[in-house]
Amino acid sequence: MAALSGEEMLLNSLREYIVRTMEAEGQMEVFYGTWSDGGADFSGLENAVAAGDIVLPKLLTEEQEVELEEEDGSRRTVKFLNALKPGDRIAAVRSRDGQKFVIIDRF
Repeated sequence: MAALSGEEMLLNSLREYIVRTMEAEGQMEVFYGTWSDGGADFSGLENAVAAGDIVLPKLLTEEQEVELEEEDGSRRTVKFLNALKPGDRIAAVRSRDGQKFVIIDRF
């Protein structure tokens, strides 16, 4: 696994801080589960959550192409497949007694 950049470490720290703060204040709940084509199965919930009740960040919904320059001056395009796939483990938050889940990351 590649080392995280400073920006990635900062984003991870901010995510963790926000989740812990809001959970401690009783404003939201954190859920861990598994993504499927039709939604998600979260630990601690009896039924699966339909995709219509889930908000996905743009980063987890698309492919992204980046052009890289090699040391020899040549260029190549790399495709990142960021979209969630069935079976991916995910973390989500929901306001207390709320209906919508917001996926915050995969792990």
